[in-house]
Amino acid sequence: MSVARTLWWAALYALAVAAGRATALPETGLALFWPAAGVAALWVQRSSRRQLAPTLPVLFATTVVVNLALGVSPVPASLLSVANVVAGLTVRQVLGWVLPSLRSAEGRSGRAQAMGSIHGVVALAQASAAAGVASAPFGVLGGYLITGHASLVITCAWVVRNTTGVFVVAGVVLAVVAAHHAHRPGPSWSSLVTNEDRRRGLAELAVTVVVAGAVSYVVFSDTQGLPVAFLLVAVAALVGFRFSPVVAAVLTTAGGLVAIVASLTGTGPFSTIADPLMRSLVVQAFVLVQAAISLMLSWAVRERHDMMLELTEARRQADERAQLLDAVTDRLEHGVAVIDATGRIVVQNPAAARLLPGPHGRFSDDDHPAAYGVHRADGAPMDLASMPHSLALATGESVTAALVVRRPDADDSYVNVRVDALDLGEDPSSRLAVVSVRDDTEHRRHVDDLETFAGAVAHDLRSPLAAMSSWVEVLAEHLTDQGSHDDGAREALGRITAAGDRMSQMIDDLLAYARAGSAPVHLRDIDLDACVREVADEVIAASGRGAVEVPTGLGTMAGDPSLVRQVLANVIGNAVKYTADDVPPVVHLRADHSEAGVVIRVTDNGVGVPEPLQATVFDRFTRVSTAGVKRPGSGLGLALCARAVQRHDGTIVLTTGPDGVGSTVTMTFPAPPARQRATAGA
Repeated sequence: MSVARTLWWAALYALAVAAGRATALPETGLALFWPAAGVAALWVQRSSRRQLAPTLPVLFATTVVVNLALGVSPVPASLLSVANVVAGLTVRQVLGWVLPSLRSAEGRSGRAQAMGSIHGVVALAQASAAAGVASAPFGVLGGYLITGHASLVITCAWVVRNTTGVFVVAGVVLAVVAAHHAHRPGPSWSSLVTNEDRRRGLAELAVTVVVAGAVSYVVFSDTQGLPVAFLLVAVAALVGFRFSPVVAAVLTTAGGLVAIVASLTGTGPFSTIADPLMRSLVVQAFVLVQAAISLMLSWAVRERHDMMLELTEARRQADERAQLLDAVTDRLEHGVAVIDATGRIVVQNPAAARLLPGPHGRFSDDDHPAAYGVHRADGAPMDLASMPHSLALATGESVTAALVVRRPDADDSYVNVRVDALDLGEDPSSRLAVVSVRDDTEHRRHVDDLETFAGAVAHDLRSPLAAMSSWVEVLAEHLTDQGSHDDGAREALGRITAAGDRMSQMIDDLLAYARAGSAPVHLRDIDLDACVREVADEVIAASGRGAVEVPTGLGTMAGDPSLVRQVLANVIGNAVKYTADDVPPVVHLRADHSEAGVVIRVTDNGVGVPEPLQATVFDRFTRVSTAGVKRPGSGLGLALCARAVQRHDGTIVLTTGPDGVGSTVTMTFPAPPARQRATAGA
């Protein structure tokens, strides 16, 4: 296959050399058109690295053989062969420099795509000019050995001739190959004739060919006529603007051949140039300019049309996606809205407008949430600056809030709002607020019903427990009055009393756990010194043992007072409770403040928790027995702590204490957004 390919290229190259020799001026022997330069460039360019090693010697040998057959001496023939090899290598190297994508392209289709553009034509023009310059020293020297003449005009004629040969021949092949590999919609002939899908493309091409022929006849029919060759440049521009690169390449090549034949036969405006070398130079320059204008215009128009097709298709897909997105968001049960930094509502689905009333189109400084019935979850009023979307736009942070909407003609409704800031650039003015609204009315009512039910159950359970405790006391007093010393009966009464106390404590813990997960979080400024001291005094009074070391200056934090107090009471209470009986409990507490929030650490000297079990202590109804220390409880205390801390978007972890003694509970309470914090005490 490789041998057949090499022979095919060699035969084509030999024909090109013979055709070029047929255009030589009798006065100078210099060919007006040298297609062999273009064939050599294509041969080398389309050879892989592995094929390049045999290609260059064959190219050199073919040039030598053809020139010898045409009567050229061996030394000049060898120099002309070197010139053609240098031209081919220069085109390959320059194209690789100018078009890096050509080096990485795989296969013929990939190389065609890399070259099939206005950038490819410009790169080809640069490579053609470089090839003409690089091969000139060898070609001019070979010509000097043949004719005995060498001058600056001859050198320029050589450069322009080889540049034209490479550009025209390679440009035609490039256009045909690119059209073959292009996959464009429309009839099969459409991409071969026109850059745009035109119904009368073939008819227009026929008219253009007739006009081009007529103009060529006018220009080249009379040697005594005016120098009106510029009319052919206008025709080349028209062809490039209206037709495909294939048509442009073929017609401009045909026009160039007409100019060359006319000059050889002594007709046309170029034949009036007395100096044969200058005539050769002008003819070659004319063919080059005509081809460059037509091809570059055609490729530019094709690229523009292809980009318009891609833009139209992208717009169609974008419209379809937008319609699909609108249809989906319109059917969403949750509300979705997007608000920009100026308060303009960019996107809003019907659910968002229904769940959270507001202005139409844009929030202004005169808008007030209460005017639309929007209040905090506890019914307190709020201003526009404290609305979730305003906080997110101002701080760039995510904001969540529970709001109540009061309408004069309907019951109150509750919504949960989450707003995420979306930065489209470094400028805060380009920030967007992405709002998600969920209807929590049914959930709130369900929670209220559960709390009411839990309260009723707790009340109904406490009544028989209280009655049971009272009758146990009556029975104990009766045994005392009767002078009974039945130790078994008294022990049974004690067990009944302890079981009743445990049940009462479990009911309290269950109620506290339920409320910790469902009650709204109302942020307030909490004095940690006062809160911790109060909790510590209660724990020590209840247990009758231990000490809590509370440093002064713990500062304040933003949180829900009820939930934070429950957390501290359970953590400090556990620290005192789970200490060995023969060890006085000592609890250390500290608070570290930063811009990110507050970190509270409670360290004890208790029995501790084995490391594999430390992550499970916050699960519901989990109780860990260590070192034989057993304490009464429901297993809900630390689960309540975890739930309460999570309601503040914080974290809680238990680790082994310093030096492996006791435990350390670390609670992190993130700082709320600045404006939300400013209203925490409201």
